[in-house]
This record gives sequence, structure tokens and C-alpha cells, in this order.
Amino acid sequence: MRLGTVILLAASLAGMPDARQSPGPPAETIQQLIARANAARETRGFTLRARLETTPAGPGVEAVLQVRILGRQDGPSSRVLYQVLWPAAAKGRAVSMQFERGKPPSGFFFEWPDRVVPLAERGVTADVFGTALSVDDLADDFWQWPGPVDAGTRTVARQPCRLIEFRPPREADARHATELVTACVSTDKAVPLAVEKYGAGNRLSTRLTVEKTVKIEGGQWVPSRFLVENLARGCATRVEITRGEHDRVVSLAEFSLQKIKSLGRNERPDPGW
Repeated sequence: MRLGTVILLAASLAGMPDARQSPGPPAETIQQLIARANAARETRGFTLRARLETTPAGPGVEAVLQVRILGRQDGPSSRVLYQVLWPAAAKGRAVSMQFERGKPPSGFFFEWPDRVVPLAERGVTADVFGTALSVDDLADDFWQWPGPVDAGTRTVARQPCRLIEFRPPREADARHATELVTACVSTDKAVPLAVEKYGAGNRLSTRLTVEKTVKIEGGQWVPSRFLVENLARGCATRVEITRGEHDRVVSLAEFSLQKIKSLGRNERPDPGW
């Protein structure tokens, strides 16, 4: 499973402490750097807990959420489930997504106790749980887009980076709200430390800034805390992965609507919330 941007960036987190940097090979091409970044995102499946804090929160929207995230690989396709565990007023809300290369994502929104809305009905620009994240942020995987362009070097948080430009494929069945993604990828850690997404008219729509990284089993680096700014809606969400389990097989039954309804009320949030 190759994970997409934003929350899926951190799905390889294994809860290991920060460690010293391991620099990449000299004269590395952007294709080699992308391959190193992809290696950290390969997994059969995963479970995560994350804290999402949104400012400013809109009317009727909870500013802080605790969310569980499950992922599973099914041959050429993959599934990801996001579900709110806390606070009680939002508990049970979920987004279930299924991905197949070359096709738009499918799935549904779930509002407890029994309202189901197809993903396609709300569209890729719909917000997720009232946060700065959109369906498009969770669905896209710019690392797999063809023809990445080397746009030079940058320094982000005192770390040397390569600036890489990605444009979505133009196949008839591809659907993207984004026209261009620029990523400043650390040459030491092979982690995108800053990502900007541009929509129609070359307008900046979303900015992602990585604030903390951790080194996982296998030696790869992944983000564990990052800020997503939705410039169109004027809000920002800080995502922090609080714990996770990498490369585990998650049962297909966990993604069933019956299980989603059940876990929405029965699974307990982490203590201290």
C-alpha cells in the first residue's frame, strides 16, 4: 500500500523516538529521492490514533478531535477509514475510502447513527469533519503522478531540500482538484517538509508544513506532526499522530458499515482527553 498525502504521510509511524539523520546518497536524482520517500509509506495495513486541532473552527464544529485511522491493502486496491472517537458530540462520524490506481476514490461519509452519503455526492473539495482537510487531501497521491520536475534546491527548517513539482495525470478517468503540487523534500530524511497545492488559475489552495519527524523501524523517516492550512476556507488543522501500528493486517470486516456503526459508540478514546 502506498499512502497518500496528509494523514497518510504518517501511517508508517511505529512510535519510535527521534534519532540522528542518515544522509542520502550523493548526486541523487529526484526519482531516487522519490523512491526513498515511497519506501517509508509501503505497508500491508496500519492502525493509528491522531489528534486534530482546527483554528478557527466553524459554527457547530469541534475544534479538537481524536480520530482513529485504519488502512488495508487488497491486492491492487486499498481501503482507509477515518472515524471520530472524541468528543461525544462528534463520536462515530466517519469517512471510508477505497482507492484503485487510475480511478477516482470511492466510499462514503457516515453520520451516526445511520446516515450514509456517497463520497461522489459531496465531491473532492468537501471538508472532513469540519477540519481544514478535504477529501482531495486524503485521496490524492502526488508521488505516483508521472513526470515529476526538478525545480532546484531549497532550505526548510535549516534542512537542505529538493523542490519537486508534480502535475496530475490527464487520463479521462482521473479526477483531481489540484493542478500543481510543489514539495520541498529533505535530502537527508526523504520526507516532504513543505507541500503546496495549487488549484485552477494557479491559485494556492492548501499548504502543509511538517513540524516534527520520527525515525521508524527500517530506518525511514516519517512526519508525526504537521500543519495543514486551507487557504480557501481560512482555517488550519494541526495533525499529531499519538500512536500507531505499522505493517499489520487489518481485517476487512473492520471496514463494514455494521462495524463502523458499532465502533462509533463502543470504542473508547485515549485517556486524558
